[in-house]
Amino acid sequence: MHARWKIDGFLPARDIDNQQTPINLFGFKDGTGNAPATDTHLMDDLVWITDKQNEPQWCLGGSYQAVRLIRFALEFWDRTPLEDQENNFGRHRATGAPIGNEARNGLT
Repeated sequence: MHARWKIDGFLPARDIDNQQTPINLFGFKDGTGNAPATDTHLMDDLVWITDKQNEPQWCLGGSYQAVRLIRFALEFWDRTPLEDQENNFGRHRATGAPIGNEARNGLT
């Protein structure tokens, strides 16, 4: 097997046990909704292809990846009022909490 396509991202590779949520180029926490990679049972259900799914035999033990390229219009974004930025993301930039909540996990 060999890579047919590759593109570098802007975030460095991290240890899966690191629970710090990285900040994206817009200044917001990125990956807040990701499942914890340390939960092996959840990863087995959500990520890894098993014989319980209707997939080809050669896929077993693998996973799929969807790639979305995002072009950041940073100059325009930087001139956008903070309230508009937060409404676009649905989160407070400073804390990562959902709009209307104080805590990042949504609990007040």
